[in-house]
Amino acid sequence: MFNVYSTERWIFNDKKLEARWYRLLKALVRSSGNWWFSKGFFVALKGKMIRKAKLKDLKIIYSLLQEGVNSEKVLKRSINEIKKVINSFFVYEEENKVVGCCSLEIYSQKVAEIRSLVVSSEYRNRGIGSILVKKCLDEAKSKGIYQVLSITDKSELFERFGFKTEVEEKHAMFLNFNSKKQL
Repeated sequence: MFNVYSTERWIFNDKKLEARWYRLLKALVRSSGNWWFSKGFFVALKGKMIRKAKLKDLKIIYSLLQEGVNSEKVLKRSINEIKKVINSFFVYEEENKVVGCCSLEIYSQKVAEIRSLVVSSEYRNRGIGSILVKKCLDEAKSKGIYQVLSITDKSELFERFGFKTEVEEKHAMFLNFNSKKQL
């Protein structure tokens, strides 16, 4: 049997080659149906994993969101609010450390929102945000959700997944009562 664990020691100088190798491994894992092989695949991915958040992740999700709040990129949420919707969160782990989170909040069969997307500053620009968004979209699709929205300043990230600022001549509109400009 092929030893997936050996890839931990391989050094890829070419990122495209590394990406192709991991896609091949992923395909092998899907086709093998072997739990041990699948578990080895995650090791081969250098300890990287995405999963549904658990109650034990509450404090780390809160601290990640605070990082986003401090940089004025994410709306503030209390620990109690996060706790109420903990089942809507996905977390991204790297070597058993949660380094990113994202929430898919389903409002109805018609609409859900991707929100609270945060990746720890030292782990940014590695595609983790894209992986989290993709996971939320896969979840929405599997639940038969008609539309997914996101309020973001990272429009280029969401546009890669097909998001648009206008859908069938409908626009999202906002009124900010906390604006410095007077109404």
